Amino acid sequence: MKRVQLTAFVRKLTACALAAAMTLCVPFEASAAEFSDNFPTVFDSTDENGSHTGSIDPDKPSGTDTTYINENIGEITNLIIYGPKSISLKPKQETTISAALLTDGKIDNATIAALNKQIKWTSSDPKVVSIRRDETNPNKCVLNPRSSGTVKITAKLTVKHYDENGNEVQITDEEGNVVEEKSFEASVNVTVFAPSADEFRWEIDKKLDRFYVKGTYCLSDYLYMNDRTISALIEDETLNSASDVVTYAVKCSSKTATVSGDMLTVKKSGEVTLTAILPDGTEGPSVDISTEDGSPVKKLVASESKIVLDFGDKKDENYVPTADVSVEVITADGDDTTDIITWTTSNPKVATVDKDPKKPEDQTMAQIKAEGVGKATIPAKSTSGKKAKFSVTVKATLISLEIVPQGEDEYALSGRTQELKIKRVPKQNKEKLKVTSMDKRVKVKSTTEGVTITPAVDLKLAADENKKSKGEGDDAFDYTEVELMVESSDKNSGASADTVIKVKQSNIKLGSLIAEDEKDSEKPKDMNKQTLRTNPDNEFKYLALDKEGKVINESVSWASSNMKVAKISDGVLEVVGSGTAKITVSSVYKKGAKYAQIKKTFTVKSAPVCEELVLKSPAAAYDLTKRKAVTINIKQQLPKKANDEIDWYVNGVKQKKDKKNVTDKKIKLSSSAFKGLDAGATVEVMAVAGTDEYGSPSVYAVATVYVVKPAAKKLQFKTKKLSMSVGSTKEVSAPAVTGSKNDPVVRYTLDKKGASVVSIDTKNVREDDGTVGKYVVITGIGEGKATVTAYTASGKKATLKAEVKSTGGGSGGEKEEETETKTNEK
Repeated sequence: MKRVQLTAFVRKLTACALAAAMTLCVPFEASAAEFSDNFPTVFDSTDENGSHTGSIDPDKPSGTDTTYINENIGEITNLIIYGPKSISLKPKQETTISAALLTDGKIDNATIAALNKQIKWTSSDPKVVSIRRDETNPNKCVLNPRSSGTVKITAKLTVKHYDENGNEVQITDEEGNVVEEKSFEASVNVTVFAPSADEFRWEIDKKLDRFYVKGTYCLSDYLYMNDRTISALIEDETLNSASDVVTYAVKCSSKTATVSGDMLTVKKSGEVTLTAILPDGTEGPSVDISTEDGSPVKKLVASESKIVLDFGDKKDENYVPTADVSVEVITADGDDTTDIITWTTSNPKVATVDKDPKKPEDQTMAQIKAEGVGKATIPAKSTSGKKAKFSVTVKATLISLEIVPQGEDEYALSGRTQELKIKRVPKQNKEKLKVTSMDKRVKVKSTTEGVTITPAVDLKLAADENKKSKGEGDDAFDYTEVELMVESSDKNSGASADTVIKVKQSNIKLGSLIAEDEKDSEKPKDMNKQTLRTNPDNEFKYLALDKEGKVINESVSWASSNMKVAKISDGVLEVVGSGTAKITVSSVYKKGAKYAQIKKTFTVKSAPVCEELVLKSPAAAYDLTKRKAVTINIKQQLPKKANDEIDWYVNGVKQKKDKKNVTDKKIKLSSSAFKGLDAGATVEVMAVAGTDEYGSPSVYAVATVYVVKPAAKKLQFKTKKLSMSVGSTKEVSAPAVTGSKNDPVVRYTLDKKGASVVSIDTKNVREDDGTVGKYVVITGIGEGKATVTAYTASGKKATLKAEVKSTGGGSGGEKEEETETKTNEK
């Protein structure tokens, strides 16, 4: 291996030949040229279907072109794999995952392609999942699930350096130190569920030997996979949902029972066959059950409709009130009900509900426990859908008040707002207290958070008969005593307390307000008239400085205009809720013969932490013939009112904020974003709302822009109508695209008009001749009709009508016979 000296000139025109991303430790400007496309890709081995079983490992680049980067790409910051860290797949159902190199600088598409080709993909067990690189988009890896198991799929890039002849070289700096290679790695766990029928068994709970009319039952509680219920596997996150391994179907008239997901609803008495459809479309185990009229609940009557719990009922600060409640069960025939009764709460922060500790086996009885002040509804519900509601109000009537007295050397300063420390019993009490000052120069204010006092700016103590003197000569200072009283605003309480506080004149001039972590900066930023955007449950520390730079936190006033959003005390800012609050910091200083006040203010805008980004559309198309700009919009941040700042990445490159092209809400991709790309290529656009401790995006959404030439003219299913029986599964060829070879079908939807009668899935199957067949998998789960709609990237759509009948219609797991349907085209 050669060693190359980096001079100042060479650093400016450094060749990042073929796959080298330029020296990462020091970003610098580079000169222009283009990457060569000589990137032969060598694989460990391939199977009979063309899937690469071990790893996709790029060979060293070769060629004679000198390659430079035409713009500063900055520093590569990370390598990520889009999507969740865990993926569940079914056998023979190919899927594609994408990787992206994240960088802060600019980079052209040729450079991106060159770097992407150097990403090495590996599968920890190719017998479970084999892999191959997408030929058009080298950052994508196609997964071919083969058998049950869990594997780790890893993408890795080691940034190496090559000369203009493709020979690997060592780069050294001016001191002769070797610039180390840098590696980036990302991985995802892939679990393949390919169970056989003998791994499943139905076991109906012996306590529930019949299913009753009007009842709703979770089938995942009765189907076992390797001696564990599907519900238990979902609970411990072995499965994301029941659909990972089975689809439930009922063979009966839709008037007898229906199934939605894994929930069975019994409508009338009769015989029902429950069937588990396996991932490959074959029927799994079945069980016949009888549904009976039973004795469903006709009416539930609450023992009392309104319940009041009060933390102040006992003079004990640790007292927690409870209430025992029950429901009277009324059935049509007067017999004991065959329903199951469950208890829930609308607001667990106010009240919770559990079995009655005296009679835990009696489902008609429960105990309600107070958790906090407020209101909640406790419903009792039977499996037949009848309800009884308990309206619960939790109070905390004030029993006693105590004002924590000042210390011997503590004083309240003029102009400084501070909170009185008050102990309440019960502590859950948050009512506004009635507060009175015996001296008009000291203003008092009561809020649900407590009581604040604010002495006048200029106390004019000279004429005060209660003036106190302490010290002598230049050390003399004066203070006055003020009597305060607080009492409950509830006439039935009678709780009160009083105290005497000492107040003295302040004389300190506020200079600046800075964040504590900036105190050692050469030019710390003054927060005056600034806006802090943050989320609830965050804490910040600030320093108030005088003109000489001395910290004066305890001598200034800290106030928040909205205590439900932000609280501040002695420079510690606690963000407690969503909304806007104005923070004011002030001090009193002597101005001539009088005292004046100086203030600094800043705004806190708090919103819930973004947990999910929802794009208006996860796919779009860029037509090379029309070259019309593509816009990707954020539809919503969740939860509601979340408003995190958004960063945008295009093919891993962080975009600079621009009012015209990039804002927090959207990004507009002009033709330059697709420069050098051919039809069939894709551009990944990522919106990021936050990063984790390692700098990887933690909350993000990805839209894929497909490069097409031209866009599709028409999309059509060969099979327009489909008839099948309950419990059967059919594979229908994906709709054909007319007018374009590279405007793919990107999504399918199922109409929700009435009950869902089919489940849909899509899969790519590698055929014996090496081609990939694309299918829409449809499973009948109950009688009725539904419409399946397919969409291309450019927005063309096609529909398929499916009707599921109780008998006939074909067997499970077969490909539907396709017949062309003649249509009249306008």
